[in-house]
Amino acid sequence: MQKEEYDLVLHFISNEMSKEGSHDINHAIRVFRLARKLSLNEPSLNNKIIDFASLLHDVGDRKLCTDQESAYNRVRLFLRSIGMDSELVDGIIFIIMHVSFSSEVQNDEKELASQFIKELYVVQDADRLDAIGAIGIARAFAYGGKSSRQLYDSSLFDANYSSFYQGSSQIIQSNVLESETSLHSKQTNLEQFFEKLHESEGADLTALIGQPRQPNSNQTTIHHFFDKLLHISSMLKTQSAKEIAKERQHLMIDFLKQFIIEWDGL
Repeated sequence: MQKEEYDLVLHFISNEMSKEGSHDINHAIRVFRLARKLSLNEPSLNNKIIDFASLLHDVGDRKLCTDQESAYNRVRLFLRSIGMDSELVDGIIFIIMHVSFSSEVQNDEKELASQFIKELYVVQDADRLDAIGAIGIARAFAYGGKSSRQLYDSSLFDANYSSFYQGSSQIIQSNVLESETSLHSKQTNLEQFFEKLHESEGADLTALIGQPRQPNSNQTTIHHFFDKLLHISSMLKTQSAKEIAKERQHLMIDFLKQFIIEWDGL
């Protein structure tokens, strides 16, 4: 991507992106930089498509607009206006349409047929890396504030921290200590639960926290970590992203444990 092209894309997305901190133009720039970093270790990629798609990936996001098809058409018109050929335009639109977490949860990506599937995985991983770690924590609370979500409501665990919320119900976790009544035992239960999360580095966390779930406007921001953000590291496609995610995942787990300890006065 040439500097002139970069500037044109930034000007275009400045009118398309949210002005609040979780989905603003700075998010697009971070994803662009992360995608470039990831692509260095992935062979035979179309880097021009990755550059454009990473900057444009949130145009048409259902959180930011009500008419996705109109947003995709604006991207098509913009790309054609700067002289991009139809094959590249189609590749960029393909990535924008399939990059989101909800797209993967709702659809079987194994069935996606495109010559640009590897480019999709790079942009997708870059976007997801920006949703976890320190930046991810900040973005989650920024979006939660914008959406008037509660921070937390103490409903993740039962009174003794021996069972964990999964969607609308709770299940007893066999790898968490049996319930006790003392504060010390409650904190021990909680710490054991989070230690299991640490030990599951990069693995599917379904057995511990249930399936990934669609964002729910009625849930708290802390619930959002368990519904979505903690699942991200196991959904990454590129090896480079998986390595970067390790530290970010541990940071989130430590933050969540400390948050709940402080919130519940343990």
